[in-house]
Amino acid sequence: MHIFLLKGLLNKPSAIQRFSKEYILKDHLVKNFVCHLEDLKFKKKNREESRKRLQREERSKTYDDYNWTLTVFIYL
Repeated sequence: MHIFLLKGLLNKPSAIQRFSKEYILKDHLVKNFVCHLEDLKFKKKNREESRKRLQREERSKTYDDYNWTLTVFIYL
């Protein structure tokens, strides 16, 4: 089913009905699983974006941006 979704074959309700009939599944189960896969894709995209944003912020920091007194005390 994941392959069908990646190819864009389960984007329409009629396609979901054809898929559920072909593989003998209930429509609502297929719809729920498609929604679940879309949620996973959305969350993956958000994690990637936040990771990239944090990496950019870390790379842009200079020596003066760090709180060195706090950093030294944490490691002592």
